[in-house]
Amino acid sequence: MERNLNLKQQLSAKAERDGLTEIFFGVFLFLYSDLITTIMDFSREKASLTIFILIFAFSGNIINFIRKRITYSETGYVGIKSEIKPLQLYLVIFPFAFYPLFIGIMKYVFGQNEFASAVTYFSPIVFGTIFFFLYLSMYKSAKNIVILIFAIFSPVCAVTAFLFNDTLGKNGYALFFTVNGILLIVYGLVKLFSLMMNSRKNESEQK
Repeated sequence: MERNLNLKQQLSAKAERDGLTEIFFGVFLFLYSDLITTIMDFSREKASLTIFILIFAFSGNIINFIRKRITYSETGYVGIKSEIKPLQLYLVIFPFAFYPLFIGIMKYVFGQNEFASAVTYFSPIVFGTIFFFLYLSMYKSAKNIVILIFAIFSPVCAVTAFLFNDTLGKNGYALFFTVNGILLIVYGLVKLFSLMMNSRKNESEQK
């Protein structure tokens, strides 16, 4: 059973070489702050952006489609059934799904505007802690030094965003999500570029 688990981890790691997961999650984080801003100050102009963010929240099928048609089209891509681990459930799905829902209910159902503002004010610290343990768990399984750097950087970014919250108009959460989103997008693009370069190198060697 342990052998099958190691094999599954190896296959999963090979599938993640294209950086698409990091790119999509980075774009989601980059736009997630706009979702919170939309809830705090709702306007019709941002309704389409909210729908766009929700699409990215369920981007697994899009990633698999791109991998089958583009990044692994020549070598072949076999989708691995993803199993949601308890750690992923509590550190990713629950916080990201219920945080905007909680703010919306507090603000528009119960009329607790000040409480909703206080929650967003302290959100960089909360998500900085969540990201630290998330990246740390990813590092333990992948042993990737870049992920370890992200784990160390995440709480530093969170504290910085919190300290400059008033300067940023109490939008420290926007700085935190935007910076982390940009870092993940850049990291994903580097992985994608490296994969493409290695593929071209292998093709030239075979010729």
